[in-house]
Amino acid sequence: MGKIAALFFSVLLTCGTVRADGKQQNWIRTYGGGSDEILGYIVQTNDSGFISAGATDSFGTGEYDFLVIKTDGIGTVCWQMTFGLSSNDIPGSIVPTSDGGYIVVGRTNSLTADGGGYDVLTIKLSSAGGVSFNRTVGGSGDDVGTSIAEVFDENGKPDGYIFAGYTDSTVGGDTDIWIMKLTPVGFISWQQAYGGSGEESAYSIEQTADGGYIATGATTSFGAGGSDLLVLKLDAEGKVYWQKAYGGTKDDRGLSIKPAQDGGYVAAGHTSSFGSGGSDFWVLKLDAEGNVSWQKAYGGTKDDRALSIETMQDGGYVVAGETSSFGSGGSDALILKLNADGTVSLQQTFGGSGDECAYSAGQTSDGGCVVAGDTDSLGAGGSDLFVLRFDNEEGLLECSGVGSPAVAVSDTAAISHDGAVDVAEVDAASAATRWNPDNSSGEIFTVCPWKDSDDDGIPDGMPGDTPCAGGKTDTCADNCPDVANPDQEDSDEDGIGDACETTSLCPAERIFGEHGTATVRLRIFRDHVLSKTEAGRGIIQSYYSCAPAVMKVLECIEGFNKQLRRIIY
Repeated sequence: MGKIAALFFSVLLTCGTVRADGKQQNWIRTYGGGSDEILGYIVQTNDSGFISAGATDSFGTGEYDFLVIKTDGIGTVCWQMTFGLSSNDIPGSIVPTSDGGYIVVGRTNSLTADGGGYDVLTIKLSSAGGVSFNRTVGGSGDDVGTSIAEVFDENGKPDGYIFAGYTDSTVGGDTDIWIMKLTPVGFISWQQAYGGSGEESAYSIEQTADGGYIATGATTSFGAGGSDLLVLKLDAEGKVYWQKAYGGTKDDRGLSIKPAQDGGYVAAGHTSSFGSGGSDFWVLKLDAEGNVSWQKAYGGTKDDRALSIETMQDGGYVVAGETSSFGSGGSDALILKLNADGTVSLQQTFGGSGDECAYSAGQTSDGGCVVAGDTDSLGAGGSDLFVLRFDNEEGLLECSGVGSPAVAVSDTAAISHDGAVDVAEVDAASAATRWNPDNSSGEIFTVCPWKDSDDDGIPDGMPGDTPCAGGKTDTCADNCPDVANPDQEDSDEDGIGDACETTSLCPAERIFGEHGTATVRLRIFRDHVLSKTEAGRGIIQSYYSCAPAVMKVLECIEGFNKQLRRIIY
């Protein structure tokens, strides 16, 4: 039986919460169950949270299922869903859509449209994770979706989706690039296969400013030898505007491409033809016609592969992938922040004694970076998905498992070759699919937490955890660091929060004694019960606001009693 399994974790904070200054905290979290969660694709959403996708074997029916997770800005789960049937259903890309929802593409062999191996599976989700439409499309062989993007017409209105991948259902070579334009409701607008006598595959596609598309992948039909990194520039109808292969005598592959701020493009992948040894991260900056502006390899003596690149607000780039040359053991995630000219401004590894790989990198609205992948060193068991978010300048060196490598950077000398891919229309079958709901559960582990000075569950700088009151809001510390007081109330404006004011005895201490049993119990009730809720904090505030007047009354009563005792005795 099919299913949509809703995995609801407890939400600690409101989804989409960001700091009062617009920035977000640095953190690392893992998500998973007792078996395996693999891959990991992520992008920031309009509410400053994140949407990510991977595959799970811990939950669902049969083997791997799609796993889609919506979190807030600090990684707390808002909702997560699995989508799968009896066999393997594995995502390749997820993006937000202009209607507030999301679209994810991948591959499935649970339910094929034409009786073949893998088919492309596309699922359109609402903002809450409900299914708007889902379709499989494919032929008699294996058909895989690796990348998807929403597209817009010349007036800026949503005009459907473009996905890229590869197929061996066509009559060309071994494997061809497959690109398909979908309507806004998921029907096929057009589809084309691109290839030669060898193998071609595409792993990344984006819409360009002229309404066309830019895609990258690999080819063995053209180039210098082995496999070469292939870039296709297409018009809005899928016709080839230009095509180029870049590489050396060994294997070189493109896995991610993005439009650059100057109107050109930046592509990332890995190269065995150039670099320090094994395979290296490979980044090529191209102009609008595909000519190389600069090209560089980054790596060590073993194998290093870049899997994702994203342009940054400052004109630079963030690149993520995996490394066997650096890190803690096995393979580690490797993250590079590059300047606009390809020089390295920040480099970090993340991992433990097992294997880690980063599959997706993106930028956040405040200029920071977010990276997703999988880890079998940390988490609930087997391998888990991980998400890490870090500041553009500082990185995550304060976190366990994060290292600072020393990658070798070298200019490469790949020669571009004009390709000559054959373009053929494809008539792949399409079918709607249905999924039945089924609830499940999972675990979240915080590898590197945000800072929470007063231990109230609200990270420093987030709404409800603002700096000191009383005119001291610029650079002061938390006015009550040992007691939860997210409102930072300070009635007497002395820089000491009402929740931990100790400059004078309070009414309870006056009545029951400073160290009396009743006083101690009231303190515990204040610090561990009342301070945890908004209503309770209001009671605390009212108590301390009234305390001075009550103390005066108690003092008057005590003075009256003393005078009375003198008269009587």
